[in-house]
Amino acid sequence: MYILEDTILPTNEKIRAIRKFLKINQKELAGDNIDRSLISYIENGKVKLSNETAKILANNLSRILKEKNLNYQVDADYLLADEKKQASYRLNTIIEILKNMMKDSTDEFLTKFYIAEELLRKWDIPSKKAVIYDLVGDYFFNKLNYYRSEFYYMMALGNYFRLNDYRNLVNVCTKIVRCLIKRGEYEEAISLNDYAMSIIEDFKILDSDFKERILFNNSLALFKIELYEESLNCLDKLISEFDISEESKQMDILLLKANIYNLIGKLEESLEIYKQLLELAKQSSNLERMAIAYNNIGAIYHRLNNIEQSIKFLKKSLRIRRNIKSERLVFTIKSIINILFDTGEYNKSKIYLFELLSIAKKEEDISLLIETYCRLMDVFLVDLVDIEDEKFIDEMIKFVRENREAEGIGELIAKLCKYFVNKDIYKIRDLFDRG
Repeated sequence: MYILEDTILPTNEKIRAIRKFLKINQKELAGDNIDRSLISYIENGKVKLSNETAKILANNLSRILKEKNLNYQVDADYLLADEKKQASYRLNTIIEILKNMMKDSTDEFLTKFYIAEELLRKWDIPSKKAVIYDLVGDYFFNKLNYYRSEFYYMMALGNYFRLNDYRNLVNVCTKIVRCLIKRGEYEEAISLNDYAMSIIEDFKILDSDFKERILFNNSLALFKIELYEESLNCLDKLISEFDISEESKQMDILLLKANIYNLIGKLEESLEIYKQLLELAKQSSNLERMAIAYNNIGAIYHRLNNIEQSIKFLKKSLRIRRNIKSERLVFTIKSIINILFDTGEYNKSKIYLFELLSIAKKEEDISLLIETYCRLMDVFLVDLVDIEDEKFIDEMIKFVRENREAEGIGELIAKLCKYFVNKDIYKIRDLFDRG
């Protein structure tokens, strides 16, 4: 960091401010190579600081900083800088701070950004605006705020355009595409990708990573709008034109391709690709991808009516997702429950339903709680209810009385009424008792 970097002043006033900050007089600043009176003339604006004098002052200041054990930079260019150039120095430091903060995505990031934004309002520096807005777009993307992320990426895009920086313009286009895909705006994503590809071709940008990203994101967007053949064509082009060596990219491609084959009914091909994904995920110790592969292999075996293999692979996925506390844990538990229901093994499903209940209560997810209570009632309606199960029925009655307006509660009430109609009709009254 340069000395007094956050103090932006006209050049003559900056020299005086630095001298006073260091608590030195004009003679000490002048040293042996220039006259003290010249410092006075410069500080009072009577003489313009020359490049030669700036070099002498920078050397003197560097020596004084070292003597005082102060860890600041200073050079002739910095001393000669006008206010706009000083703002640029300050912004360079903020950019480095923002890059480092990005790793942790802390709220301090925004505090530093607001300082930069204030400087950018006063001094229009497109090169700094482009980089800073690009970083802020990344910050909000990591925070899953895709609308604000796109807003700042668009701000960066405009400034890269002003700079004729087409390489970074393409880069930020691909980032906006990510936001559009996350928000489900797939056709818009494809259009912007096509625009980015035209820039690559018009300006002969040789970075293959951009084309890889564009082809993959187009394939993903086409997949989302159910244009499966077109999606496969993009993937095939990606694989044939580029040597994809990065394991994470290879896994992305395999997963998308397997998903496409799954949805178009080519189950054997899909199964084979999921197994390739699994082996690659094992090699890289990528637990989340291993869980995805196990889960999807289990789902394919279910569709192929191989229940034993289906349960086997789903349980492997479940173990991993429990350990890593995956956001997809609930999905795998539900998959196992559905298979057990399909095969009439209702009693075996209870252990998984109880796990779902625990998750729903912990996360205060009313929708999941109602759904799970309803599935439990399906079990109780066809299977024997033991003494321990009765506490869950009482729990459901209490839940219904406390959440009468919750969406979907009617289905649970209907199942409870069906259960009690031949057992304890007074319990039905309890369901509707507001006392």
